[in-house]
Amino acid sequence: MVDAIATAATKWISSQLIDEVKFLYGVEDQLHKLQNDLKCMQQYIQDVEETQLDEKENGQLTIFTETIREVTFRAEDVIDTYIIRVSSNRKFTGFACLQSNTFEIHDIGKQIEEIQNDMKNVA
Repeated sequence: MVDAIATAATKWISSQLIDEVKFLYGVEDQLHKLQNDLKCMQQYIQDVEETQLDEKENGQLTIFTETIREVTFRAEDVIDTYIIRVSSNRKFTGFACLQSNTFEIHDIGKQIEEIQNDMKNVA
């Protein structure tokens, strides 16, 4: 009985670790996608600012634009954090690099997921 519990626990822990490693290695890809999304959001904001709309439309659009602007600022902060904390501090390669930045990468990955969820909600 104890062996069965230990085996099940080991499989569950292994599964969780594998998922976390996949997540950590996927953060850089998520970051590149976020950079592309950021360019689109910035272009939208610029287009809205250049377009003259009447007061009624402008009032409704302003709320939407401000929401996008907020998400844009958060995305810029996450990208800057990644560059400062992870990219510029890569002293090792492979697993050693992953180990030295694990908490930063995990935190950044979670922030990227939150921003992407917010972008979906805005859309």
